[in-house]
Amino acid sequence: DGEANAFALELNSAIKDAGWTTNGVAQASFTGGRAMQGIVISGKNPAPPAANAMYHALVAIGVKVNLNEDTNKAPGAWSLVIGTKP
Repeated sequence: DGEANAFALELNSAIKDAGWTTNGVAQASFTGGRAMQGIVISGKNPAPPAANAMYHALVAIGVKVNLNEDTNKAPGAWSLVIGTKP
């Protein structure tokens, strides 16, 4: 989705401007015929401090964010996924 990718690029730039390190933006396709919707922070439980900070920063500016536990992530690793508008 072009709009989601444009938003991801804009958000990545803002995150880097704030002094955070990112791995950039990557596009992915999900199998099953359904596009991922909304914004999801995904990581191992308990969430790392940086993931919590990102969650609270986005919520503070009115962005709805879903949390997803991903047991395959290494401890401390997390991702911010931007999907299509719900």
